[in-house]
Order: sequence, then C-alpha cells, then structure tokens
Amino acid sequence: MAAAPVLTWSSVALCLSSVEDPGQKTGRIRSRRFRAASSGDCEMTEAETLLTALKRRDVDAVQAALSAGADPHATDRTGVPAIVLAVVQGCEAAIEPLLEAGSAVDAADPHGNTALMQACARARLDAARLLLAGGADPRHANKWGQGPRDWAVWAANGPEIVALLDSRS
Repeated sequence: MAAAPVLTWSSVALCLSSVEDPGQKTGRIRSRRFRAASSGDCEMTEAETLLTALKRRDVDAVQAALSAGADPHATDRTGVPAIVLAVVQGCEAAIEPLLEAGSAVDAADPHGNTALMQACARARLDAARLLLAGGADPRHANKWGQGPRDWAVWAANGPEIVALLDSRS
C-alpha cells in the first residue's frame, strides 16, 4: 500500500491560489483539484506564482517569478493588478521590482482604484513615495470620482500623505 502524501502548511498554501474555484462565491475549494494539489501535483503558472508570492509577502519569490517570466501586469481572479496587490498585502519591497519589470504604476482594479490610492488609504507613506517616484498620477480618480487625496482621509497619517501628494501635484 502506498504511503499517504505528506502535507505541510507551505505546500498547501502554495497551491491554494491555483485550486480555488472562481465560480463559487463562498471561496470553497473543489475537492478533486485540492486532492491533486495536496498530492504534490500542483503546477502554477508564472502569474499565479507571482501573485501567491505577493500574498505571502515573499519578495525573493516575487523577484524569482519576474525573472522566470511572470507578467508584471498579472491580475488576480478578481481583477486586482499585481502592483495594487503588493500595496494591499503590505509587500512594499515588491513595488520597485514590479515597476522595474514594467508594471504599469497606475494600473487599477475593476473599480478604478490604483496602488497609490490603496497606499494612501492604508497609511503606507513609503509605498506612496515609491509609487509617486515611479510616476503615479496623484490626480487619478476611480469610478466614483475619488482620488488618492480622498483616500488619505482614512489614514492615521493623512496629513503627511496629503502633503506628499500636494508636493507632487
């Protein structure tokens, strides 16, 4: 009788993004695909590897994925671009490699929210500086007409962020 595959949290975590069923709103995992992933038969695309690395805040894996040919314009299954995901996940160190690989600094999610907007809303001043240095538009507005300055209102360091945005406008 064959031994059961040994599962570790890291092997399951690496495969989860490739086995989620986007057709299910509950986020449940299809058991057939999960069994395949848990048995070690998990192949992810370069884009999936990049997005998973961003979610895990693993900058070395982000750089490796980009070096292996991952598309810096990749989006997750909800349409959130890699650069926005980097800010949302708190993986600021991945912003520069993404920009160097050609990621569009003003790439937006389906609602029109950019990485700069997310940085402003989440009080991530260093991320906002990096994005502005990379050419982010401080006047970009989402589909509701809100821009980074509007998002900065929610940040604990809002006045600092607004001053940074004003210096670049």
